[in-house]
Amino acid sequence: MSVHGANRLGGNSLLETLVFGRIVGESVCKYLEAASESPTGMVDDAAFKMRQNLQYLLMHERGESPAVLREVMQHVMDEMVGVFRTKRELETALREIRAIKKRFVDVSLGKSDERFNFALVRTLELSNMLDLAESIVLGALHREESRGAHWRIDFPFRDDERFLKHTLVTKTDDEFSISYKDVNLGKFEVKERSY
Repeated sequence: MSVHGANRLGGNSLLETLVFGRIVGESVCKYLEAASESPTGMVDDAAFKMRQNLQYLLMHERGESPAVLREVMQHVMDEMVGVFRTKRELETALREIRAIKKRFVDVSLGKSDERFNFALVRTLELSNMLDLAESIVLGALHREESRGAHWRIDFPFRDDERFLKHTLVTKTDDEFSISYKDVNLGKFEVKERSY
């Protein structure tokens, strides 16, 4: 749920960025105050891994085109993960997105300038978009109900008993897992939306 219920596929991004950006920032500050110190070298290890990844992308001159992979990902998401969804389509989409992620390992920027390297920026964005696509598909697959702009043709009714919850997707290494967090309704009563 968001500040607009189950959200609409429209222009709510600015409001959500303002509202949830502040909430995230405050939560991070509270977490850091109570968190224990990270193991020595953890930041250095992460920086080294990122540097290796960037070097690989810059040096790997032959392989998959990031533009082609992005187009394939967009097609999968448009055709199988739109507003109207089925389990079969979502399972197919999950396989397709994971297959694109495997292909991404061989991605190549081709020859490009090291400064103002927009090909590198778009390729890094694609990597993040593929993770986000997998998260979206997993969340939609596990949510066996219809709510707001999420409509499962095979589960046409809202199921407040099982799914009046926030869907949380956690990535550990390269594995994603789904969990749920109860919605804090406050003073608002849950009502079926009707038009």
